[in-house]
Amino acid sequence: EKLEIKITEVEEKIEDLKQAISIGDRFRFQRELFGGNGEIMNKTITELNNATSLEKALEFISTNFSWNEKDDNVKDFLSLLERKFIN
Repeated sequence: EKLEIKITEVEEKIEDLKQAISIGDRFRFQRELFGGNGEIMNKTITELNNATSLEKALEFISTNFSWNEKDDNVKDFLSLLERKFIN
C-alpha cells in the first residue's frame, strides 16, 4: 500500500527534519509512530533527511512502518516531511 500526500498549503521549506520537529511533536511522534523508541525515530529521521526525493522518503516509510495515513500523527509527520522536499 502506497502512502500519498496531498499538498494543501504552501509552507516554508524544511532543511533538517530534526530541527523542524518541536519538542512536543518529538515526544508525540516517538510515542505514537515509533512505539516509544527514540533510537528508531532518530535513525528514521536521519534516513529521511538523506532521502533524495519525497517519493524515496515515502517508500522508506512504507517499507519500514505500517502507519495509518488517516491518523493525525501520521498526517502531521508527513506534512513536515513534505516540506523538506518543496522545490
